[in-house]
Order: sequence, then C-alpha cells, then structure tokens
Amino acid sequence: MVKQLQHITHQVFRAIALPALLLLAACGKDAPLPEPVPPMLPDPPEPPQPPVMEDVVRVPLRLFALPEGNDPEVWLPTDTLHLVLTKPGGCVALGDTAFYRYNCTAGAGNAECFAPSSSADSAFMPADSCRVDLLAYYPASSALLCDRLHLPVDTRELTALGHPLMTASRITGLCVVQPEARPIFVHRLARLRVTLNLIETKADANSTKTVLAGTTLTLYGNPAEAVWSLPDEAFVEYGDTLPQTFKMQPDGTGGYLYTLPGMPGELTLSVLIPDRAPISVPLNGYLTDGLLETGISIDIRIEIPSEVDPTPDDPEPDEPDIPDEPDPDTPDDPGSDDPDPDDPPPAKAPSKSRSL
Repeated sequence: MVKQLQHITHQVFRAIALPALLLLAACGKDAPLPEPVPPMLPDPPEPPQPPVMEDVVRVPLRLFALPEGNDPEVWLPTDTLHLVLTKPGGCVALGDTAFYRYNCTAGAGNAECFAPSSSADSAFMPADSCRVDLLAYYPASSALLCDRLHLPVDTRELTALGHPLMTASRITGLCVVQPEARPIFVHRLARLRVTLNLIETKADANSTKTVLAGTTLTLYGNPAEAVWSLPDEAFVEYGDTLPQTFKMQPDGTGGYLYTLPGMPGELTLSVLIPDRAPISVPLNGYLTDGLLETGISIDIRIEIPSEVDPTPDDPEPDEPDIPDEPDPDTPDDPGSDDPDPDDPPPAKAPSKSRSL
C-alpha cells in the first residue's frame, strides 16, 4: 500500500515539474543576458592639505631719539633720520634695510617720538626672534654706501640745507620682545658763526657808507668733503681743501658754516663786503691746538668801520729827480675810541659753545 502511494506521488511530481522546467527554459531563450558589472574602483585619496599657519604678527621698531646735551634742541617735523639694521656687530645692512627713513612726530605732542616716513620705510623685528643692531644718522641721505655703510659728507651741501651731521652710537639687542630704541644723536661737525658789527668812524666828506647787504664769508684751508663710517663712528677719508662759503643772513650782518673738525692746516676767514677791500682773518690762533673741535660752535665777531675814505684812482706822479717825502704818520688819538678807517680792527677772539 505504501509503495503504491509513493509511486503515485512520484508521478504527480513529474507531471507538475516537467512543464515548469520547460516554461523556464523557454523564457530563458527569449530574455537577454545581463550586462557584466565592472569591478568597483577604490575612491582616490584626498589631496594633502597644507598645514594651517597661524598669522605671524610683525613687530615694528619703536624709536625715540634725542640730540645730545642737557638742554637739547627740539626736533622739527621735517627732520628725517636714516636707520639701518645689521646683524650683531655687523658692518653691512641686513637685507634691504638700509633705506628706513623716520620723521619726528612733534605734531603728536611727543618731540622725541619718530615714525616711518611711509609704509615702505617701516622697520620690523625679525620674526625668528633673532637679535639685530641699529645704526642711525641725521639727515637722511640716499648717498649711503650699503656694502660698507660709509656715508659721503659734503659740508657745503649741509650748510646750504641748514642741517648738521649727527650720528648715534650702535644700539644692540633689538628683537621682537625688545623692539624699542632710544638713540642719542651727537654732532660730528664744527660750526663757525660770524657776526659783522658796523662801528661809527669819523666821516670824511667823500667817504662812503658801508653797506653789508651782499657780503660773503668764505673759509679757506679746510677740507669740504669726507667719508663717515657708521660702524667705526669716525671719518675714514678726507678730500682736498676747498673754499667753503657761509650761509649768510639776508642783511649780510652774519652767517654760519658747518665744516669738518680735527684737520691741521692754516685756516683763514675771508670777508668780502661790496665796494670794500677783502678782509682776511687768520683763525688758527683762536683754536685749541689750531684745530676745529668736534661738536663745537665758534662765534666770531668782526668790527667793520661804517665809513670808508675813497682811494684815489690816479696817484700823484713823482717829480723827476726830487724824492718823495713820506707823509707824516698821524697816530690815532689815544683818547679816542674811533679806529683808523684804513686799518680795520682784527676779529675778536671767538667764543665757543657746545650747541650747534
């Protein structure tokens, strides 16, 4: 009985399964084959990102400058200092730092404070905290030789501009945590200041009144050009002696001249007044060891007769065979204060001062 049931079940399964298989085969012939699936590629790696740098804060130089002396002159807003940064003890400019110009900010109420003349003139401390030195001088000049830090000096130009040469000693140890410098500027030239004083004399009917307007003063016997070394803080080269003309007051009553100190030679002051014979004043006797001293102002006062007797154009000819008789000398009245108009008095001994 069991075997008959198994046989019947087997027959029923074949009757159902065979048509189903035939149907699947027919469907498989008509359906397209599936497209091959390409292999999955890995995602490309992210490009490396530059490290995020924190903003570097640039530390500017803070400059406070004073002239030497207990009662120094006040800087003017037009006064421009020239600054140079070097390595510690260096004798050449650090990079392109030989062109920093700083002006006095007197208008801001602080006569000692200086600020960059422009944004390009701003000096900054090295970002790596290295220490640097500061060299400075006045007035600023584009003639500075950056490879040696030598400054050509022409006293005639400085006199015409009205600016004396001043320099400061090397400031060391400047860095990002110590960016403040307080240099003291020292005069490196000597100044001659001459005053012409007209004195009353006995006027002759034909005498002429002395007019000082147009007077010129000239120094002879001293070099006008030299080279100042910022690292050495000294003049290292001198030029030839050249005439140096004073900067005169409009009325001709005086003038001044900046000139090089410390050079031996015969110094002579020439006074040329219109329609007058030149007056020559030797200066060596008035100077210490015959030399001009650095940072010294020498005041010289020269007295000029107010009236001058005319000199005849055609002297009286000699009579033949008759010797000339000398004119009797007429000495000045000892009790009179009037000098001989033909013999102007010498210059008074100059006074000296430290302020230029």
